[in-house]
Amino acid sequence: IPNLGAKSAKTGSQDKQQYVCPFCHSKRGLSLMGLRSVSEISVSLSQMFSSQFNDDKKALAFSDNVQDAAHHAGFFNHRTWRFGLRTAIQEYSATNTGLVSLDAHKAASDARLHADKVNEIRHLSNLVLVLLLTFGGGSVKRNGVYDQVVAALEGRDLVEFWGIEANPSVETLREAIALGKERKVDFLLAVGGGSVIDGTKLIAAGLLYDGDAWDIVLKGQAGKTVPLATVLTMSATGSEMNSGAVISRYETKEKYAFYGDYPVFSILDPETLYSLPKRQVACGLADTFVHVLEQYMTTPHQSRLMDRWAEGILHTVVEIAPKALADERDYDTMSEYMLSATLALNDMIRMGVTQDWATHMIGHELTALHGLTHGATLAIVINGTLRVLRGQKRGKLLQYGERIWGIAGGSEEERIDRTIAANEAFFRSLGLSTRLSEEGIGEETIAEIERRFTAAGDRFGEAQNVDGAMARRILEACL
Repeated sequence: IPNLGAKSAKTGSQDKQQYVCPFCHSKRGLSLMGLRSVSEISVSLSQMFSSQFNDDKKALAFSDNVQDAAHHAGFFNHRTWRFGLRTAIQEYSATNTGLVSLDAHKAASDARLHADKVNEIRHLSNLVLVLLLTFGGGSVKRNGVYDQVVAALEGRDLVEFWGIEANPSVETLREAIALGKERKVDFLLAVGGGSVIDGTKLIAAGLLYDGDAWDIVLKGQAGKTVPLATVLTMSATGSEMNSGAVISRYETKEKYAFYGDYPVFSILDPETLYSLPKRQVACGLADTFVHVLEQYMTTPHQSRLMDRWAEGILHTVVEIAPKALADERDYDTMSEYMLSATLALNDMIRMGVTQDWATHMIGHELTALHGLTHGATLAIVINGTLRVLRGQKRGKLLQYGERIWGIAGGSEEERIDRTIAANEAFFRSLGLSTRLSEEGIGEETIAEIERRFTAAGDRFGEAQNVDGAMARRILEACL
């Protein structure tokens, strides 16, 4: 670490303090401001971080108090964003000699601010020798994310694997594991939505496992894993900030969850959502909403804080859904959608409360048997779950109706009826089916799901009472 202390210089009979830059040796190129002046330091930091000559942006804060250091870091972050904005405006102005409208100026400056998100992956440790990039289809090439990722990782030993399905299959992931073992991969970067990330979690576990990857899924828990990170391009599953994954086996029409490791880091840029079809956005919103309900719609009076956090996400999804579907290029709306999806399933709102997940387990079977998009299955099944288990969920249904849908008048039974109706109407407003019959699903599928639950001895729900027979009742209530 260079010595940035003052150096004395004699001029006549007086001593003068000179702060000499250790790099360019300028006697006036370095200024140290009062170290207790957080505001002044934030200005200094912003200048260093926005400099085109600083290609390794880091700041080390030293303090004898952890709380002080954390507070100062937050203050720096809040103060310096405007200086980044000024730099973006300055750069754009410097490259344009003609007259530019204010609208064009704003759009270009915003683009410069947002375009560097993916580029942050260039800071991956040099200890990473061989990096496996995993993808789904070709959407990341069409929206420009692929080019950004490859440019940011220029000079590294990259291996690409394409073709992870919307419901990632173990059959495909076995190929990726074999490739990774052959190339001795020591880090993975999933570029895509929740399905790509889920699949990459199994690859990460399979690279250090000698048996078949499906064994890991059946065990429900991975052992050692290769570290992974993500560049998210589709929000729904929250997989970018949790350890769970759901994997299908196409040859037997099975679909199960397992738990691996958390991503080392994830890059979330709302602009990557701009190119998504509206049905994908609708299914993502449904998935986010039901993730919250699975943790919220259980036992009342467990945690005021968990309830309020959950309700905050539910309110946000309800408010932004029309905007997200009407104008998918609204940055602020897509930011709220992206963050809601992450917070809905990142372990935050489940602390100290019972959880359900019966709707998800039934939905997985519908996907395995019919290929129906996960979010679309949830929009159907959650309504049947609430109808059949309304007595068990009575307290939370009344709370949900009042706090989310403003249903306060009438008898408790009437309020519950109206709450369940409002819940179904929300999924209808997304343009999704809420009945099995709309998807051509009937008795044959119901019987098969009942058989599967019974054969496996599965019991889900906060009361562990959703077995094969209860799953049948819930599905029948969805017809």
